Order: sequence, then structure tokens, then C-alpha cells
Amino acid sequence: MNTGAKYDSKAFKKSVGLNGVGVKAVNALSSRFIIRSIRDGQIKVSEFAHGVTIKDPPLEPTTEENGVEVIFQPDEALFGNYFYISEYVDSMLKNYVYLNAGLVINFNGINSSSKTDLADLLNENMNKRTLPDSSSEGGGY
Repeated sequence: MNTGAKYDSKAFKKSVGLNGVGVKAVNALSSRFIIRSIRDGQIKVSEFAHGVTIKDPPLEPTTEENGVEVIFQPDEALFGNYFYISEYVDSMLKNYVYLNAGLVINFNGINSSSKTDLADLLNENMNKRTLPDSSSEGGGY
């Protein structure tokens, strides 16, 4: 697979796996896949079904902010009666935004974002018990 060129030292550190292979796999395994890419005043929208291009219009001007929107529906012929475990997906999305301050990910109408990256991760998890209680059986820490 041709995966794009994100292997220079700066870009690769921030790509979080978005090097082309994952998006191609999702496209191939989806009954519907739409990607909208907005950059520097231009928008490109392409639509696919089962990995085959359905619509691929040319670039158009836009006033929208830079960003990418990905919409997909897994192929029921491959995945059967699938469902998402929203708590798991939400947790994974938060990890991505904590690693990329300023990134906003919308999952089913709910935005996940982080302004201070890992500090937000620590603050959210400070009240969660991660170490055994010293008063518990077994002697604690």
C-alpha cells in the first residue's frame, strides 16, 4: 500500500497512526465512506462504497476552517450486526486529543478536545484509584 510520506522526524511524531494504511482499511471495510478535507481555503470531498470511488469532484473554494471529517459505515456483510461500545470509543478519542492539543474529534455529536494536552489527561484521572489502597489486604504500596 502506498501510505504517504509522513516519516520525517517532526510529522511522524504527531501523526498518531494516520499514515494512510488505517484510512484505506476503513474505506475497504465500509459500505459507505466519505472524507472531507479542508485546507487553506479549499475543500475536497470524496465518497466511496466498499473501497470503490463513487464521487470525486474537483477542489472547490471554501471559507471553512482547516480540518478533516471522516464519515463511515462498517460493511454489515463483513461485520454482521455490529455495535460500538461508546465508553471505549470515547476513551480512545480522549487519548488522541490529549496527545494533540487543539485537536477536536466529534463522535456522534459529542466533541472531545484538549487545550493543555497531557495536563488534561492527568486532571481527569487524578480522582481515579489506580494504586491499591495501603489499608487493603496485602500491605498496600
